[in-house]
Amino acid sequence: MRPSSSAKTRQHSADNNQEAGADRKASKSVKTVRPAKSASGRGLRDLPGLSKRSRKAWIPDQHGAWAMLILPLLFGGTAGGWAPSQLLLALTALSGFLAWHAGTVWWRARNRAPYALAFYCYTGFFVFGALLLLGFWPKLWQWAIFSPIAILLLALTFRRQERSGLARFLVVSLCLLLAPAAFDLGSGFAHQAGWWPWWDGAWPHLWAGTALMTLYFWGTVPYVKTLIRERRSDAWLRFSIAYHAVTLLLVLLGAWFSLWGWWALVLAVVWLARAVLFPLLSRGFFHDGRPRVIKPVVIGVLEIVLSALLALGWVFLG
Repeated sequence: MRPSSSAKTRQHSADNNQEAGADRKASKSVKTVRPAKSASGRGLRDLPGLSKRSRKAWIPDQHGAWAMLILPLLFGGTAGGWAPSQLLLALTALSGFLAWHAGTVWWRARNRAPYALAFYCYTGFFVFGALLLLGFWPKLWQWAIFSPIAILLLALTFRRQERSGLARFLVVSLCLLLAPAAFDLGSGFAHQAGWWPWWDGAWPHLWAGTALMTLYFWGTVPYVKTLIRERRSDAWLRFSIAYHAVTLLLVLLGAWFSLWGWWALVLAVVWLARAVLFPLLSRGFFHDGRPRVIKPVVIGVLEIVLSALLALGWVFLG
């Protein structure tokens, strides 16, 4: 008896399914062998400390931080005179800031190898520069009275709280100390005839400028918080607006008593306006109600412009 055509079809389909299953099993059992990379073929991007991941340790993304380093040096040099030693002070301060930034990245990372080179290099430059400064100008040791600020900052960094508001205030305060240090180097430590906190000669002019810088740079801490990490915090927004309002009042009083010119009052109004408008813009209080994302680079560039206006006003208008 011959099998029917439908039976033959079923038998043929079963045979095909068995063959396909065998092919799939065979393909799973075969492993793809990839050619191993030779050690000589490694590029610079594969070396420890020079990978793409390590760039955030070498180059900080805090665009406004450069103004915090430059302005105090400019104010100190303008008040006390200029000297080659201030260049060494600037390079040492820059190395210290970069070492602290690289150290925060290195300390927080699980795999610290890509960030170690940046941390060690910047720390070495800072130590070398500090030894030169203290070796040739030992009177700079007098500013060690502010060392608790650095110790507290390192303690916060050790606890991985370097992004907290307190840590940011401490970083700003350390940068502001560059103004009297630069004044010391430029004037040849002219405060020796006076009493602490050094109030003879050109020191009152320097302290007035330092106070104005302090009001501005301290205000950048809550302002930036309201745009990035705390942009949804009503408490930080209220604190930032209140701080800038008080700053406006203090700048007004300073101009009234001739500590600085009336141009500073115009800047204080701008500081308050941007502390109100930009956070509200990021929350969608204008136009169609949609939040606007303000990029950190935009925030940093704006602060650089405001810092430049502050420096120009102080140098040319007093």
